[in-house]
Amino acid sequence: MITVKLNIKSISDKRFVYEKQMNYSGAFRKLYKNIGLINNKEYYESLKTDFNMNDIEVRSLISEVKSKFNQIKTGKEKLENEIIKLEQDIKQLNGQPKTIKLIRNIFKATKKLNYKNHLLGKDIVFGGKMNLKKLSYLNNNKKDNQANINIVKDLYTKNRLLPINLLGEANQFGNRFFNFDLIINKIIYKPKRGTKIDINFSCYKSYQKIFSKLQEYINNKLIPISVRLTENYIYLIFDEEILNGYSLNTIERTKEVKKINSEHIDKDTKTTLIKEVYKKYYKDQENRKLNNKLDYRYIAFDTNPDYIGCSILDKIGDKYEIVYAFNYDLTELNNLKLGKPSDDTEQISLNDKRKHGICHVWKDLFEIVKYYRCGYIVMEDLNLNSKNLGNKAANRKVNNVWYRELSTNLINKYCNRNGIIKIEVNPCYSSFIGNLTNSYIDSVNASIEICRRGIFKFIKNNFYPIIDIGTIADTMSRLNKPRDVSIIKDCNSWIEMYRKVRETGLRYRATAEDSQYQSVVVNNIIHSRIAKICYFKENCISLPIIS
Repeated sequence: MITVKLNIKSISDKRFVYEKQMNYSGAFRKLYKNIGLINNKEYYESLKTDFNMNDIEVRSLISEVKSKFNQIKTGKEKLENEIIKLEQDIKQLNGQPKTIKLIRNIFKATKKLNYKNHLLGKDIVFGGKMNLKKLSYLNNNKKDNQANINIVKDLYTKNRLLPINLLGEANQFGNRFFNFDLIINKIIYKPKRGTKIDINFSCYKSYQKIFSKLQEYINNKLIPISVRLTENYIYLIFDEEILNGYSLNTIERTKEVKKINSEHIDKDTKTTLIKEVYKKYYKDQENRKLNNKLDYRYIAFDTNPDYIGCSILDKIGDKYEIVYAFNYDLTELNNLKLGKPSDDTEQISLNDKRKHGICHVWKDLFEIVKYYRCGYIVMEDLNLNSKNLGNKAANRKVNNVWYRELSTNLINKYCNRNGIIKIEVNPCYSSFIGNLTNSYIDSVNASIEICRRGIFKFIKNNFYPIIDIGTIADTMSRLNKPRDVSIIKDCNSWIEMYRKVRETGLRYRATAEDSQYQSVVVNNIIHSRIAKICYFKENCISLPIIS
C-alpha cells in the first residue's frame, strides 16, 4: 500500500469537515477505550446515533481502531519481552563476583527495568504524552504560566483531532464518499445525500503520471481508494501492485473456490482442488512480475548503519555466478555529531539530510535493479530484539541513525512499483560465512551469502554452504597475519568454527584493504555525503553501469 499526502488549496465547507473530524475523533477514543464491545450490535448502533455516523463510516472507524489497538498490543508484547530479558540479565549479573563495574551495570539495568515496567502500565494518550506532561507541569503554577498553558493546551487539543478515515471500495469508483477527478486536481466529498464539498488540491509533477493511470483504474472500478481527510490535507491510500498490474487476482480466485465448494465431492478432493487454484493464481502473479526480467538473476543487500553492501548473482544450475558487486558508504554522514538535543533546528536538519540520503540510496539501487533486469530481491529477515548492543556508539547508530523502518518502506514501495519478487532469509552467521567464502569487503561479502541463501531457499539442506576448509584457512591466514589459524581446521560446522574464532579473537571481517578486487568511487549520492563504490577484477576493462 502507498499513501499520497496532498495539500488542500481550497475546500468549500471547512466547518463541516472540522465538525466531522470532531465526531470521528470522539467515536475513535470511545471505541478504543471500550474495545471489548467492538462486536456488540447495540454499542455499534449507539456509535452511529451519538456521533452522527452511517454504517460505512462506523465500519471504517472499527477497522482503524482495530489496527491501532493491535499496534499498541504488539508494542506492549515487545516491551514485556524486553522486561523478561532485563530480569534474566540482572539475575545473571547478581550471580557474578562483585566489582565496581558490575555494581554499576546492575544499577543501570535495574533503573532501565523500573522505567520499562513504568511504561508497561501506561496507556495511549490522545493528544501526545509530552503535551500532557507539559500541561500537568505548567498547571502547578497557573498564575505565572497561563500564557504557556494556553499554547500547550491548543497544541494538545489539535493533536487529539484525528483525520476522517473512509475505506475504499473498487465497485464504487474507488470510494463511495468521493468523486475523483485527479487529472484536474479536484475531489468532491459526499458525506450524505444533498451535501457535496469541493476540494481542490496541489499536486507534484511527479504524481501526474501516476494519477493519470489511477484515474483510469477508478473509472473502470478496478481499484479501491481509502481516504483520510482533514481541513488542510487529503491522503489517498491505494495498492500500487494493483495499479502496476502485479497484484494477485483475488476476485477470480474467490469465484473458482466458491464453485469448487458448491460441488458435491468429498472434503479431501475439495482441499486438493482449492490448493491447485491457489497455486495457479500465485504462479500467474509470479509470471506477470517476471515479465521482461531475468528469472535467474537475484540482487541482495546487507544493511548496517554505516554500509549497504549489494551483490547481483545469476543462478546457474546448482551454482551461482557474481555479476556485479558494490556498496554504499554512509560513514561520513553518520559520523557527524552535533551534540545537540533532538528538537534543535540544526539537529533536525542533519536528521533530514540522513533521511534524504537514504531515500536516494534506494532510488539509485532500484535503478540498477531495473538495468540488470533482476527478477528477485533477497533481504534479511532482521528483527533486533534488544536495543542495547553493549556500547554507546553502536546503540547510537542502530537506534538513532539507521532508519531501518524508512528503508523497509522504500524497499516495499519500489518492489510493488516494479514487480520485484521479494525473498526474506534468516541472516544468522551470514557476515561470518560471507567473509570466509568471498574476497570483497565485509558488507558485500555478507550480501553474497544472503543472496546465495535466497537462491537456494526452497532447496533442503542448502542453508549453510559446504565447508571448504582450504579456502577458509587461506582467507583467515590473509586476514590474521602473522597469527596461527590452525584452530579452525578441525571444525565440522560453521557454528563450531564461529565460536572458536570468537573465543580466540581472530579477525574475520574484511576491510577495503583486505579486498582482492579493485574498487572505484562511482558517484556521490545527490545532496549527501554518501559514496557509491563498485568492485571489479584487475583484468576488467569496462565498469558496470554507473547510475
